[in-house]
Amino acid sequence: MMPSDALTRQPAHVLVVQPDAADEEVFYHLSENMDAKILVAHTSLDAVELAGTCTELRVAVILWDAGEPGCLDLIEKLRALHPDVGIVLVSAAAGEDAVRRAVQTEVDEFVSAPVEPGYLREVVHEMLAGHDLHWSPIY
Repeated sequence: MMPSDALTRQPAHVLVVQPDAADEEVFYHLSENMDAKILVAHTSLDAVELAGTCTELRVAVILWDAGEPGCLDLIEKLRALHPDVGIVLVSAAAGEDAVRRAVQTEVDEFVSAPVEPGYLREVVHEMLAGHDLHWSPIY
């Protein structure tokens, strides 16, 4: 018989990358009534460092400014560290080229900015719920 602590899990982690002061409402909605710990990284480098130390990373929300070239690199690094992480890319660059590149880097959800914070919370919540359906303890 397995010890009871073998079945306990840490709360899921949601990594939010490249927020600024204007995104405060997004954080409020993401953390509201969600059984997940929100981690914040202001740079791609910080995001990779946090992801490298996190064992329960389930979702990464990347707030992408179209002028920032390192976004697709960041997605590839996050996938290398956590192959099953759900990635939500929020960007105003909803053009065909941006969508094509997002698909090539295996983004799970592409959301056009500006995004309604409540909608983003729903997207993250659904991704967390879907991930939990795939988790099962090994007996």
